[in-house]
Amino acid sequence: VEALRRMGAWLRPGGRVYLSARRVRGLWARGVLAVQRLRGAREPGDSHTRWFDRDGTIRRSYVHAFDDRALRREIAEAGGRCLAWEGGHGEIAFGEGR
Repeated sequence: VEALRRMGAWLRPGGRVYLSARRVRGLWARGVLAVQRLRGAREPGDSHTRWFDRDGTIRRSYVHAFDDRALRREIAEAGGRCLAWEGGHGEIAFGEGR
């Protein structure tokens, strides 16, 4: 929420932020997150992703997965409004002229 609030403050009134977020969609994703929560994730939605480094090493990164309701709630709490959402990317308006 604080990061979104700061981004909104950097913009002119009516400015927009394009946001990428991992969204929980479907029963399988919810099941995976439930298992990770049982295994010690701090918050519901805390997860990780794996990716290949240039040298072929498998790395892990922290991610947080949001359900649509939680994501929209955090955007609103930061003073923004979701204009559009497609897949993992959304357009968020801040300030006047929303």
